[in-house]
Amino acid sequence: MMELNEQLVENLEVEQWRNYLEFVIGYAAYLGVYAIVINVPRVGQKQFAALLDSYFEKGRLGNVRLIVRVLYEASERHSQQWNHYILLRQLLTSKLNVDLMLVLAADMPADMELHRWIGEHIDYVGISADCFTTNSKGHPVLASKHAGVLKQLLWQRATVCIEQTHP
Repeated sequence: MMELNEQLVENLEVEQWRNYLEFVIGYAAYLGVYAIVINVPRVGQKQFAALLDSYFEKGRLGNVRLIVRVLYEASERHSQQWNHYILLRQLLTSKLNVDLMLVLAADMPADMELHRWIGEHIDYVGISADCFTTNSKGHPVLASKHAGVLKQLLWQRATVCIEQTHP
């Protein structure tokens, strides 16, 4: 999987977006990667969706999947990410090669926020290394709240991705 640099992408204009996506998609096709992981864009969702749709329509993405990454954390930014994701999903006309990755953070929001996401089809669940604690034997274990969320997502057949190594 390839991951787009969020700080770089946020400051790009539409034409720069097009050039950057062409480069990344071309490079992904050259390497034969399975998927490109992007964070939910905070601005310019219309332009971003239009660019992605043009790539899907022209078949430029080939078999490369696009994974939209959303951080599931207790913050104001999380509710904004929900709105940005929903807007992006509504703007995309081609949803066949677009998957959702929900990344669990150490500080999780209330259960009501979880019910929003459980209603979506979540293809991947990312678990950040800071979600793990060390048990009495020195092995990394998930907190009970994280384990409960993970069990719910595994019932949806989500693929688990570990974001970092445990210290």
